[in-house]
Amino acid sequence: MRSEPLQRSDCLAALHCSKRLYLARTTPELAPPRPPLLASLRLEMDRALGLAHEWLGAKETLVGTPSERAKRTRELLRLSEPKCLRGAVLETPGAPLGLRWEPDLLRCNEAGSWQVLAVRCALRVKRSILEDLGIAVYVLEQTGVSVAEATVLHLNPDYHKGTEPLSADRLFLQVDVLSYLKEIRSRAPLLIQKMEHTLQRDKAPYADFDRHCSQPHPCPFLDHCAPNLHPFHIRRIPDSARLERKLGGKVDDVRHLPSPIRINPLQRRAIRCLETGNDWVAPQLLPAMKDVEYPLGFLDFEAIQPALPRFPGTGPFETLPTQWSLHVLQEDGRLTHKAFLHHENTDPRPQFLASLLAAVGEAGSLVVYSNYEAGVLRRLARFDPRRSKAIERVIQRLSDLLAILRRNYYHPAFNGSYSIKRVLPALAPELDYGDLEIRDGATAAACQLRMMDPETPPGEREEIRQALLLYCQRDTMAMVAIRRAILERCGEAQRPLLPVEE
Repeated sequence: MRSEPLQRSDCLAALHCSKRLYLARTTPELAPPRPPLLASLRLEMDRALGLAHEWLGAKETLVGTPSERAKRTRELLRLSEPKCLRGAVLETPGAPLGLRWEPDLLRCNEAGSWQVLAVRCALRVKRSILEDLGIAVYVLEQTGVSVAEATVLHLNPDYHKGTEPLSADRLFLQVDVLSYLKEIRSRAPLLIQKMEHTLQRDKAPYADFDRHCSQPHPCPFLDHCAPNLHPFHIRRIPDSARLERKLGGKVDDVRHLPSPIRINPLQRRAIRCLETGNDWVAPQLLPAMKDVEYPLGFLDFEAIQPALPRFPGTGPFETLPTQWSLHVLQEDGRLTHKAFLHHENTDPRPQFLASLLAAVGEAGSLVVYSNYEAGVLRRLARFDPRRSKAIERVIQRLSDLLAILRRNYYHPAFNGSYSIKRVLPALAPELDYGDLEIRDGATAAACQLRMMDPETPPGEREEIRQALLLYCQRDTMAMVAIRRAILERCGEAQRPLLPVEE
């Protein structure tokens, strides 16, 4: 067992799950590398912290090893003079490990009283932020310092960037939360005691597999903790979490559900599919699939959502579409592909919209997977009112393949999800995402931000560009394959695809 003091990350892991704490401390190598999206958000957090630190004045950044910074922090805490510390390290003695905490910012005001600040790329004060800040206050009080204020600086959802640099006084909202931290501070000693007891164990403690395993972010040790789901496990049907809570964890086999029990029609169909091993096809499936107009487009968007506004007129976490892929299928089987990818560090919306309107033309249905594209287009109509009528005509041509499937089809291999990553291998296993560098939208968004960063080396930018193009193209080709598989399942013979060079 490693003997380093308990860290901030350990406490946050323990608040999430004792088993996660144990695995993080004893076998950290089991955790995969940090997902690109979290790494990207970490960079945004560092930038937000720098803005807040600069704004609060009398700034000082501590550098060096944790022990060196802890020593310097103790010295500065004894000097009641105005300052704002970044990189401070607080330590509380304890057996056998003690606790080492690195608050975002520590500030001493003109009156000599201390304030603990949490700076977050969030639009509201979340429970996890209060837990973090509450323990920081407890540790500071253990050093003998009286805390006068505990403040959360979070992003102002009404802020919109102008042509000038980011303005911290308008970007952040300040919320005093000291009065809300009493309960968290009071149970901090028990939490520390529980953590030390956990880390003295010979093996990891038992932990239920529940919503906390995936919220607010998937646990990094999920693959080493999640139960092996048997063929009739309740988690193989849609909306299983709510049903599991209703059952209190007493039943995990869909064949043994108590009667009577209230389940929705989709769950009932899924259970029947698991029991029979057959898919379910509604009579309306084929008419719904054929209710389209050729040439038939298959359309997918990718976007970024920077926490900190980058371009004039944008706000925190605003969706900025950066990429589209369009496969166009003619009635005779000819298939062509077009694509757009914004790669400059500028607002992507003008070029995205202009290129899209030119590519989709004025005729034919446009198959999408979910209502995401419709939402993006409506926001673009507000961004560029001059093109709102043209955008509305595109929206009217959208055909949501996901909605059609949810109403009319289920396959037992979906395992409770209509995600395209589940549907594709069930219906068209010859096509998958396994050969791609980028395999999901969150990674695509993080890589897009990396590509747009002027400091990213040109060679890396080109590698990311190619990977993004392949990923988005695969999404639209997946819709082509799924639609063909469904029509064949309904007995409709399909013409061979005739790929045509762009």
